[in-house]
Amino acid sequence: MPQTPRRWSVLLSLVVVRVGIACHATSAAAGAPVHIEMQHNAMTATLEDVALEAVLAELRRHTGLRYVLPLTQAQRPVSGHFHAIPLLAALRQLLAPVHYALRLDASGQVRQIVILEQETAEQPSPTPARSRRDAVAR
Repeated sequence: MPQTPRRWSVLLSLVVVRVGIACHATSAAAGAPVHIEMQHNAMTATLEDVALEAVLAELRRHTGLRYVLPLTQAQRPVSGHFHAIPLLAALRQLLAPVHYALRLDASGQVRQIVILEQETAEQPSPTPARSRRDAVAR
């Protein structure tokens, strides 16, 4: 049976509602609004267990920097106290617990942050290789 325009509009409405609920849940999980001040590329903020995604979104709003953030890292809590700290130094301190890469422009300004996926399971330790003589002796 072909989809009618009405069915498509209902389907689209459901998708929009679901996306809206997901966005609201993400915002609610992030807690109180993040307040960051930027002046002359220096950051001032007091952050206590704030979701990493909320901090990066606020920095994007102030500076225009882009970021890539895996969903597994979005709600990771970060903390730090910064008073007129250069953005690059503040980011290094703030992002110390995660693996990340920064992209700077020619003048040294941060333009992009890429947060890398963290390994959650410990890698098995390699078993020592047996020598040929050990294998023959058994």
